Amino acid sequence: MKKVIINADDFGLTEGINKGIIEAHKKGAVTSASLMTNMPSFYDAIRLAKDNPGLGVGVHLNIVRGEPVLPLGNVRTLVDKEGFFLRNIFKIIAGIYQNKIDLIELESEWVAQIERALENGMSVTHLDSEKHLHLIGPALKILKVLAKRYKISKIRAINEPMYFNKIFSNPFCIFRKCFYKTLVVNLLSNQMQGLRSTDYFYGSYEAGNMILEKYQNLFSCLEDGLTEIMCHPGYIIGEQERTLLNYNRYSLIGKRERELQALINPKFSELVKQFNISLVSYKDV
Repeated sequence: MKKVIINADDFGLTEGINKGIIEAHKKGAVTSASLMTNMPSFYDAIRLAKDNPGLGVGVHLNIVRGEPVLPLGNVRTLVDKEGFFLRNIFKIIAGIYQNKIDLIELESEWVAQIERALENGMSVTHLDSEKHLHLIGPALKILKVLAKRYKISKIRAINEPMYFNKIFSNPFCIFRKCFYKTLVVNLLSNQMQGLRSTDYFYGSYEAGNMILEKYQNLFSCLEDGLTEIMCHPGYIIGEQERTLLNYNRYSLIGKRERELQALINPKFSELVKQFNISLVSYKDV
């Protein structure tokens, strides 16, 4: 049986993104969302999640963008002079391995983010992270401890088969930076023994480009088992565009609404039926 989780990342980032995620959920496409508990529209996301109990909600652990949940004095190695996370994923990874980032501070911030969701009434279905940072060795060790502590058994793994002919038939894909990012995170996911995850994952290579045609191609060659498809639907509303740029230049501005249109298109539901797919969330498995 083909079971698919359509998971929308960045829930809580802006009200426009929240609105898009909920609209796609109500249309029957998005079944799950990853909540950024340190972002300005967190409480709006909480309200919407409670109004839509069918939506599974996990925590999108984050030390990449935005401001920390903890007081700045508790996370000095995680933030810049302005009090924001460092925003550059390569700088953060280097900082972890060069001992410039204090792993105790990292763990404390992730604890605060999980507990903020729990304290606001969320039943956390899964854990993942901004820029898939939880797959980096020292961070993954912390994640395993927290998953056990909070009894959150399901974790995102980026086991993304990149070479299905119907999806990645273009040989020029090797010239795209996202090809190498996807290759690396696939290799890192091999460290996740002992953690529950999906059989397959899609969306890293095509982040920001999950249009209807991509879903059609993907659905046509899915194998039996459980698959997570990561997406980034949302509306970009006025001043919120500036917020996105301020928190991180990689914010998929201009692409979120296009991804949303694919999910709310009536043809999406037709594709689900055509390929005999059962849409589920992390809380269902």
